[in-house]
Amino acid sequence: MNTKVAIIGAGPGGVFCSIYLKRFGIDSIVFEKKEIGGLIRYANLIENFPFLKPISGPNFCDMIKKEAESNKIRVIFETVKKINFKNKFVITTGKNEYFSDYLILATGTEPVIIKEAKNIKKDMLSFWENFFYIKNKEVGIIGGGDVAFDNAVNLSKRKNKVTIIYRGLRCLNILKERCAKDKNINLIGPAEIKKIIKKNGKYEIIFKQKNEEKKYSFDCVISACGRKEYYGGIKNIDKIISYRNLKEKFFLCGDVKNGRFRQAINSISDAMKIAMKIKELEYEGKS
Repeated sequence: MNTKVAIIGAGPGGVFCSIYLKRFGIDSIVFEKKEIGGLIRYANLIENFPFLKPISGPNFCDMIKKEAESNKIRVIFETVKKINFKNKFVITTGKNEYFSDYLILATGTEPVIIKEAKNIKKDMLSFWENFFYIKNKEVGIIGGGDVAFDNAVNLSKRKNKVTIIYRGLRCLNILKERCAKDKNINLIGPAEIKKIIKKNGKYEIIFKQKNEEKKYSFDCVISACGRKEYYGGIKNIDKIISYRNLKEKFFLCGDVKNGRFRQAINSISDAMKIAMKIKELEYEGKS
């Protein structure tokens, strides 16, 4: 199947890029391996989006889905396995092969797993994937930023007992205040994580606080110590990124390139800029 633009990832950046391209009369396909919305679905409350009342992550994702449907955006739920470039981009999924003139990578990020938890990395990633199914558990969250505190409030709503262990506080005051008032949330810090071990189906966090070593046991542990760019595990993607001659054919959109400036509004801004750039390239090519 041929398309002018292939977009990988149906988060805010990927979906809105397709919407803007359609308004410019440019055909696109969005590839998504899970569900529309991306990582923003984990947000307890989105409060920094202009002209939008505070809204939960899942409801925000529903809004994106409705926008995609009302604009008749083509979203293909297939996992992209490999990408090559031979005059056109060749996108190979587990089912089909697609061809495009432009490629936009909007694959987002993945959690950073601290070295003290490398031995349970698969478990840590699994807890993220099953985030909304965690109920009535003892949950440990490692991190002192907005994500850690927002996740804690989210988990508390599902009757989990949550302990946040942080080295330093970087979260917004409003999030800190919410957690401090929540009887299901316990704050520990500043503390230094020494080791995390899996023992008898539980996860034991050993940490040092005020020169005293302590340990707490949890049913699951969430890593909220930052995130790093995620390229979807796509074969050959590093080669595609490094090709200098693809400068005006290949684009990174949203969290996958925005580092600590990860915000839904920045992803949507990226989407508009990329769509406008492709429109310019198409018009210049036809003039």
